[in-house]
Amino acid sequence: MQRVHDHLLLEEEYVENMERLRKTKAQAALDSTSRGDLDIMDRNADERSRVDDMRGSPMGVGNLEELIDDDHAIVSSATGPEYYVSIMSFVDKDLLEPGASILLHHKSVSVVGVLTEESDPLVSVMKLDKAPTESYADIGGLETQIQEVRESVELPLLHPELYEEMGIKPPKGVILYGAPGTGKTLLAKAVANQTSATFLRIVGSELIQKYLGDGPRLVRQIFQVAAEHAPSIVFIDEIDAIGTKRYDSTSGGEREIQRTMLELLNQLDGFDDRGDVKVIMATNKIETLDPALIRPGRIDRKILFENPDQNTKKKIFTLHTSKMSLGDDVDLDEFINQKDDLSGADIRAICTEAGLMALRERRMRVQMDDFRAARERIMKTKQDGGPVEGSHAIACNHYSKGSCNWLVMILTSLWELIAIMEGFDEEAFKKFFPTSFGRQEKKADVNAQIDRTKRAEVSVKPDGDDEKAALIQEAGPEVNPEAGEENRKNDSNSDDGSDDSDDDSEDDEDEFPVSHELTLKTHDRAVTTLTVDPAGSRLITGSTDCTIKLHDFASMTPSTIRAFKSVDPSAKKQSAAQEAHAVHYAAFNPLSPSYVMVVSATPQPRILSRDGDTITEFVKGDMYLRDLHNTKGHISEVTSGAWCPTDENLCVTAGTDSTVRIWDANVGRSQKEVIVHKSKMAGSAGRSKMTAVAWGSPKQGGPNVLVAAALDGSLVMWGGNGPHTRPSAEIRDAHTKDTWTSGIDISSDGRLVITKGGDDTIKLWDTRKFKQPITTVSHPSSTRYTSSNIIFSPTSANVLTGSETGHLHILNPATLKPELVTPVTPGSPVISVLWHEKMNQIITGSANAETHVLYNPNTSTKGAALVMSKAPKRRHIDDDPSLTMDLTQGISGDSVVVGSNGVPHYSSATWSARHPTVGLTASGRSRDPRRPHLPAQTPFAKSQPDEKHIRENIPLSSMRDEDPREALLKYADKAQKDPIFTKAWQETQPTPIYRDISDDEGEQGPDKKRAKR
Repeated sequence: MQRVHDHLLLEEEYVENMERLRKTKAQAALDSTSRGDLDIMDRNADERSRVDDMRGSPMGVGNLEELIDDDHAIVSSATGPEYYVSIMSFVDKDLLEPGASILLHHKSVSVVGVLTEESDPLVSVMKLDKAPTESYADIGGLETQIQEVRESVELPLLHPELYEEMGIKPPKGVILYGAPGTGKTLLAKAVANQTSATFLRIVGSELIQKYLGDGPRLVRQIFQVAAEHAPSIVFIDEIDAIGTKRYDSTSGGEREIQRTMLELLNQLDGFDDRGDVKVIMATNKIETLDPALIRPGRIDRKILFENPDQNTKKKIFTLHTSKMSLGDDVDLDEFINQKDDLSGADIRAICTEAGLMALRERRMRVQMDDFRAARERIMKTKQDGGPVEGSHAIACNHYSKGSCNWLVMILTSLWELIAIMEGFDEEAFKKFFPTSFGRQEKKADVNAQIDRTKRAEVSVKPDGDDEKAALIQEAGPEVNPEAGEENRKNDSNSDDGSDDSDDDSEDDEDEFPVSHELTLKTHDRAVTTLTVDPAGSRLITGSTDCTIKLHDFASMTPSTIRAFKSVDPSAKKQSAAQEAHAVHYAAFNPLSPSYVMVVSATPQPRILSRDGDTITEFVKGDMYLRDLHNTKGHISEVTSGAWCPTDENLCVTAGTDSTVRIWDANVGRSQKEVIVHKSKMAGSAGRSKMTAVAWGSPKQGGPNVLVAAALDGSLVMWGGNGPHTRPSAEIRDAHTKDTWTSGIDISSDGRLVITKGGDDTIKLWDTRKFKQPITTVSHPSSTRYTSSNIIFSPTSANVLTGSETGHLHILNPATLKPELVTPVTPGSPVISVLWHEKMNQIITGSANAETHVLYNPNTSTKGAALVMSKAPKRRHIDDDPSLTMDLTQGISGDSVVVGSNGVPHYSSATWSARHPTVGLTASGRSRDPRRPHLPAQTPFAKSQPDEKHIRENIPLSSMRDEDPREALLKYADKAQKDPIFTKAWQETQPTPIYRDISDDEGEQGPDKKRAKR
């Protein structure tokens, strides 16, 4: 009843406020005719409505000072005085603790709620959820400064083990100082773009707050959020706003600034370890900073940014003019060789000003005279601090010289441009400016987008010896007279054969879809497996970073090439922290694309849905059973798998326990059939690791075949439909013993088997004569990656595989000689390859974590061709549902809520809260819902436990303070008066009769024991 009464109290007051507001507006409307001034009436009514709205809110903010009992407490309001108030019954008492922020009813000053926000909303705004677009490539010169920043900030976060091995501690932070416009802030933005750490950017003036104590509190919360989201980088620009030298002052504001700096000193080098939190500061006047702020131990490196020299000038000019339309007479060496104090920002302003001057004269190319006039204007403005002529930009003199130069140039040129354009023809004017404003529909140049993905020209590799062909080509016809004679004979017919050669080259280009390329960088480590559904709409990649990434081609655009979901297939429970395992194999079900088999480095493969949800997890077998026929699942790591080509419910896995197991995808508690491979290799105890497995069926119909490879070098074949008690064929020395045969595939007609061994060979086998290889070629492959595969093309007309040099090899299946060798990731091994039949595109995964989609726009469909045919997505910051630009929502803390464990999460109104397991966090880190729950830690509990709580709630906690003798004697009288065990014999108990002892007997001691003889 009390809770109902409290709710009715709030509801009644709300109704009264709304009714009072309605009557006020109605009375104002009735009195409007008598006043005669409608405008004054409207303004007065609006002002009264605003006041009533503010008074109508029953909420105020206060702090809980002390809890009296469950229904009363002492609170302090924002104005200062303390009150003894009641607590509404619907308030969660567990959240009430001293120091908590609470909601107060503005009339009765009753506690009506608890504010759980622990960090200032301003800190949430400082945290960059979207990294800047600048990179190190956008910086001209500054090689030394970039190297020092990367050594001090990036390297400790990415490779801390290097500093541990060296026996040194990494720097805590750096300070960037120099003249304005030399690239300090640009370098900080590039660091934020390059690293995956959480990036918090703060301007020094933001730490200067109005109320006493708010500045130091904001500094503490900034470093607290940085520690919670570690690894993180805190960038403080214009640090001289709060970091100036300390001196005696009587001003309260200056003392508050000094207290803010003292809190910053404590956070940089206090008692608490900052962990993986790096600090970058920037200033134009390092001489004004307090020496305690920039001493070693707090700021370990001071990096100077000077005005660019000639070499740096050339790089900056090249960077800013690379996208400009320059005339033939433009020679920038004239500006580069001049000795002046131009900064990087000044050079950018010169290029922009020169472009505006060309635009002013309706020219589409910038001439040398434009650059000269722009430089003269910039230099004069740099010296005088104002525009060259005209009074329209005088208002800018209120700003500082360093920050207003570039703005003055732009405003001056725009005003002059408008004045000159008044006499121009409208049609000529439309060529340079948009025809309308607002949201406009812009169509992308699809052909230009596709041309940008065109790869370099690739040539067909000769069939002969590679080294011999290369030497002959370098030496010329003198060394090879036969070739020279043949060339001389063909000179006369060169014109006739030119057309035929062009046609042949076009045919070769169209035969293999490798003319264009789309790159996906969604993994952190080597991409080990690839699979695309039969429709060609969804791509799944697996990696040694222990995740699989789901890509949807239909939702990607040229500017949004990313995975829409990341899944850890080895995760057991959502609430338990555990080890992650690399992904060996992933494949869509060819007959039922809604199922995906994923094999990670565990004994338990999984069947996932096409959205990454676990459907079936196969059981792990009993590792203590010697006979593997009696186990229900793999007892050690699974290496490979395959789907049955004729039955959508069957799949096969191969493991390091020397077994190949056939499963029903809907039943995970036991395999359907187990095949034990008995190795004949000496010292193997009859077991050998199974390295690869393939299950194929001829398209023309017929029995399917199951083939597996083992570490002992054997190649075993069974009939796919059974029985599997004995293999139908076995080759003991198919490959060298103790080498990992990583790739195996069966042709579409079921007659050929291709294997790729760790002995640097590729062998082709015939299932009808399964004894000796048909063809064997040498092919060096990287033994570091055990999932390096080899496949037949969809029509089995070619064989595809990667190499350790980063090239894609397309081989002839008859001779295994290369028909095409094209570089994909030079210097980084190509691990997995896939040729999709419907899309006619080749997908490769490399050791540098890149996935490449090779396609031909003329013959390929969907996939990369679909992505590049779309217009780039241009998103405004307001389109990001994980961000909010509503100031009221940001102040109230609705955008980011910090839970009791200190981890921020988004409210239910945001997209991230409705999809907690999708994609990455706003800072770029992977969401991990398995992190264990951390209980709330009160300030009191940090130093000592609650003695009262322990004494009242923990049994026997005070036993060490008791005397055991006194504890037993307090039951003596109770046992005599009210016995429990002897109460039945209380009346019939006989009276004891004791023998009388004389005095002589009493004085004598006990009898001595007889001595033993």
